Amino acid sequence: MIHYIGGGYLNERWLEVIIYEYITISLARSFNPKIKVIGTGLGLGPFKSRASLVILKLFARKFHYLFVREIASLSIVKNLKLT
Repeated sequence: MIHYIGGGYLNERWLEVIIYEYITISLARSFNPKIKVIGTGLGLGPFKSRASLVILKLFARKFHYLFVREIASLSIVKNLKLT
């Protein structure tokens, strides 16, 4: 299992981290396709550019379970149609 815990690192300022974590999960799944990815208490945003939102959506689709910590983050999840 890969578990991401709450924090404000899923935003446009840390886009490189999101890309790095996307690659990490992809590699982990290549070694173990059954690995589960969960996120709890995550804060998402802010995101200003459409490209950043596309990258977030690609990353978020890797999660089996994604729990956010506030309404603003939930709005991002709903707008990206992740539910």
